Amino acid sequence: MEKPCYTRMLDYTIKLFESQGLGKDYYGYHNITHELEVTYVSMIVLNWKSILNNVRPDDFKYLYAAALFHDFDPQKSVDKPHEDNVIRFLTHDGSVKQLCHDAELDLNIVKALILRTTYPWGGKLQRTCGKTNSGML
Repeated sequence: MEKPCYTRMLDYTIKLFESQGLGKDYYGYHNITHELEVTYVSMIVLNWKSILNNVRPDDFKYLYAAALFHDFDPQKSVDKPHEDNVIRFLTHDGSVKQLCHDAELDLNIVKALILRTTYPWGGKLQRTCGKTNSGML
């Protein structure tokens, strides 16, 4: 995770959140601070001794990207991001595609990880997660 692409991914996320009024001064919970906290905690947990033996090197970069983008809904109309909007944004944003390419990440895997964080896990998202022809990925 020492490649510059991960720093560019972080910088892009911060810049986009701030440019959309979702920076640290945003009134709601789902701001850049939340996004960064989730990413930080995810990286800490991956380094726990009880987990580290079961983690592959690629897991770090995939969980980093998924945590960083998990509420990535810059045009949100309510504080809680809608997973469909997050996936739609990630699918169509050229910068995200390039950042994932530079990090040698399969964007579909990142999106599937994000969808898997929904609670409760069920319904349409569960049925369509992982189906590339479903329109979700």
